[in-house]
Amino acid sequence: MPVAFVPPASIECRQSSITARKINPGQPIRNEHAALMGRFLYRFKLDFNSEAYVMQELDPKMAIIDSRSMLNEGDGIKGDMISGLSSSLMKRDNATLVSASGRHRASFLRLSGFVYAKLEKSFRGIENKIRLLN
Repeated sequence: MPVAFVPPASIECRQSSITARKINPGQPIRNEHAALMGRFLYRFKLDFNSEAYVMQELDPKMAIIDSRSMLNEGDGIKGDMISGLSSSLMKRDNATLVSASGRHRASFLRLSGFVYAKLEKSFRGIENKIRLLN
């Protein structure tokens, strides 16, 4: 159950749980691979302390969008910004508020159908540490 904190990490799965302080649903796009993922894919963007985990693996277990994607149940990505695609429509009304830290709440949402999530920006402390090491 590895968790990746550095881009370009990504996950692909049949069901995913996502948590973020800010969830931005996007516009649908037409899908050329309708048999694999559904007729439309919906873009989403997660900001401010975001995470996404694989809850149910793909069947067959093979990456569709990114060959480097993590596919195992329990795998996840964490960072400041995550973007992705989902075959199910993401609605803010379906999100549950959870305690993310002592002062802030976050939205928790479970997506089913095909889900692809990619880490766009890691936490600031990790970025600073990488810069110091290079």
